[in-house]
Amino acid sequence: MPITMRADAPFDHMVVFAPANDPQLCVEPVTNTTDCFSAVGLREQAGGCVLQPGEQIEAASSWTPHRQ
Repeated sequence: MPITMRADAPFDHMVVFAPANDPQLCVEPVTNTTDCFSAVGLREQAGGCVLQPGEQIEAASSWTPHRQ
């Protein structure tokens, strides 16, 4: 079944993890690329931010299944 995932900014990146020899699949929206704080070059495309104590980020995400 096809599924559409949507996420608000700043969740502009996605992590996909599929363990070897395991039928599970993990897909999640994230705010940054892997190792974003060591990114070289186009830093603004790597995402990520530093929150100060007490600061928060809020966003919504949704998964919508579609029947074929």
